[in-house]
Amino acid sequence: MKICRAAMYAACILVVSAVIGCMSTVDSEPDRDVAEAELSVEAKKAACAHDICEEGEALDPKCDQCVKKICREDSFCCEIQWDLLCVEEVTTICGQTCP
Repeated sequence: MKICRAAMYAACILVVSAVIGCMSTVDSEPDRDVAEAELSVEAKKAACAHDICEEGEALDPKCDQCVKKICREDSFCCEIQWDLLCVEEVTTICGQTCP
């Protein structure tokens, strides 16, 4: 009888350990997904080569929602150069004010 109890106890410990292991994995996954999403957002923000209110090289439309809107209207800004007209479009297309 003691051998059966010991075997059942050992099996029970394995099952409980497996369940706890699964629960800790499931609980940690959303945290990791949130962290990855936050990094993705930060990476997109960091993708702009310069401020949208400054002239410079062409900007990636993925780096900012305003840049995306401007590039749909004026592809020059994202293919050739972000010039003074692109900076002005920050106001006319996006409704944002540049200093």
